[in-house]
Amino acid sequence: MSQTSNPSDVSPIGDESKWRRDVGELLESIDAGSRGECLTIAGRVKIYRRLLVYVYVQLKSFEIDPRSLSSFSDSMTMWERWDGLQSLQNHAAIRQGIWDILRARGTHIKMNKSVLSLREILVLDEIDIARDVDIILRDPKKVQELTSLCLDDPAPIINLLQILLDRNLISSDTKMLYQTLARLAKMSATYPDSLLLHRVKLTGAHPIGGGGFSDVWRGKLGEQFVALKALRIFFNDTSLDFCHEAVIWRQLRHKNILPLYGVFEGDNTFDRLCLVSPWMEGGNISDFLISHPDSNRVLLLSDVVGGLCYLHSLEPAVVHGDLKGANIFVTQSGTACLGDFGLTRFRDSNENIWPSTTGNATGTARWTAPELLISDISGKNIRANRASDVYSFGCVCLEVFTGKVPYSEIPREAVVVMAIIQKQRPQRPVGDCVGHGLDDATWDLISKCWHADPTQRPTILQVRESFRLREWKSRETHTTTDDFPGVPCASFGQYGFSEDYVSHKNLQLTRNPTMCCNPNNAVPLFRAWGPSQKEHFYTTSWLEMETAMAYLGYRSEGVAAYIFVTQEVSTVPFFRLRHPMAPDHFYCATTSERDKAVAENSYAFEGIAGYVHASQVCGSVPLFRMWREANVDHFYTTSVIERDKFVEDLGYIDEGIEAFVLPAWS
Repeated sequence: MSQTSNPSDVSPIGDESKWRRDVGELLESIDAGSRGECLTIAGRVKIYRRLLVYVYVQLKSFEIDPRSLSSFSDSMTMWERWDGLQSLQNHAAIRQGIWDILRARGTHIKMNKSVLSLREILVLDEIDIARDVDIILRDPKKVQELTSLCLDDPAPIINLLQILLDRNLISSDTKMLYQTLARLAKMSATYPDSLLLHRVKLTGAHPIGGGGFSDVWRGKLGEQFVALKALRIFFNDTSLDFCHEAVIWRQLRHKNILPLYGVFEGDNTFDRLCLVSPWMEGGNISDFLISHPDSNRVLLLSDVVGGLCYLHSLEPAVVHGDLKGANIFVTQSGTACLGDFGLTRFRDSNENIWPSTTGNATGTARWTAPELLISDISGKNIRANRASDVYSFGCVCLEVFTGKVPYSEIPREAVVVMAIIQKQRPQRPVGDCVGHGLDDATWDLISKCWHADPTQRPTILQVRESFRLREWKSRETHTTTDDFPGVPCASFGQYGFSEDYVSHKNLQLTRNPTMCCNPNNAVPLFRAWGPSQKEHFYTTSWLEMETAMAYLGYRSEGVAAYIFVTQEVSTVPFFRLRHPMAPDHFYCATTSERDKAVAENSYAFEGIAGYVHASQVCGSVPLFRMWREANVDHFYTTSVIERDKFVEDLGYIDEGIEAFVLPAWS
């Protein structure tokens, strides 16, 4: 249905017949008359149309009891009454209805293709839903309609938006998606279901720390020790901010950011609402340096810079707002990561910064930029920002190199505040600091971070460049492990389909979460062929794939494999390059081969396509790489049969295994 026919409708992007082509193989098992009936019925429902065809074919081909097909038709008659927005609002009801039908068939289901074909169908239907949401986010009127729908029951849309973020299905405007999710969470005091944790137990009778509106307790999530940030008071405004903070923190994924495991709503032994994160046995960076005085402090500070670069480069940007040694933790592998986002600020499109749960915007005075302290005294509304984070980072550098808090010679906080406002900066320390890495260049950088004029301070990206020149050689041999196993994400299970049902491979991959990536974090690596270019193209972005098909004549060849969009345990970057003259897209998993392709073969580096395994672990399979000089094309596949066919029949050269990936087949 077009947008003009109903102002509340969402029109799918692209060719309406595309989904029909996608289910062509499924329809081959039923007669021609039933095919037309199936397409007509499924075509009237706005979402999950491929999945509806799948169920129809199963019932039509293999169901003995005609009542099952009649019940299914009745359900679709109800679902087709909903317009686009209403269908999105009721997507959980639709998916549950479909799942109930499939589950009722149990072990009698006969698949036309492998079990994973159902997974691919779900992915394609998710992509259509993502495109519908993308349309909404581009239209302020539709966003308002969506918000109005959420007033009575916000959970379905909030869950849906989190699913789209987790599965990386919207790449064109994630900024609007983040903002919409955060606003709905704060407006409704609701967070996604995927954040809710159970089996959390306290391990002590008293909190081990706290601040503002919260206490920090030690607990266990299953057999894993965790930290619980528990609200001390819980008024309505506090609950709104809590949900908002949970949603923000949930989206942060970086090796130098302490992850959020989820939310614990309490039980009969502990009636408190908590944000749950990993328990850091090594403590904060100050504690760590006391017990590990010979640690490489430059590397630890480089980790802090990496975390800040990540936060400041996000769209929308995230400001930490309370950066100090007590809020920087060291993992079991010796990596520093930023935690305690109690003062985090999330910017909206007008550059306003929304308050979070712990109140006091300036944090601890000794690490606080002077403009924020002046703001508190004068009553002006100057809030934490990127520049104030950079100032605080300079204070953290001093703390790390000396083992003392800034202005340690001044015991009274009020005197410290006056000293900072009067532009009195800490003196350069002497003694062991030089041996720890505090040379002239580093002190000069710290001094620039403390500039009284925020506009004259370096950006964190500029700080990173300076630190790259100072990082010690040991960075190359500094290895990490999976410090944070089991970070939750939305999955097919949240859609109502058990992971075991959709893909038995998932069950194998998640038996040892401390050693393997969560397969639910993997996304499709789409493959296409360009007839005029005579080359294959791969991307994790469906929107990029659609652009290539719509404007460059590429033809989709389905899903080549599943890879990761963020770096996880045992994965390495999968680099993407392109030859400007051929054209040919080249993908490799080593920096040496990437650099050689650029230097010797004139390829242009286009970035990281995703992350893959460097060895065969966790149920991964080989990704074979082939090359054909005649049309200058690199081709990648996980299929031995396809590899052999390309070599024997099409003249490709087998160049071996490039990487290891999750298969696109069961």
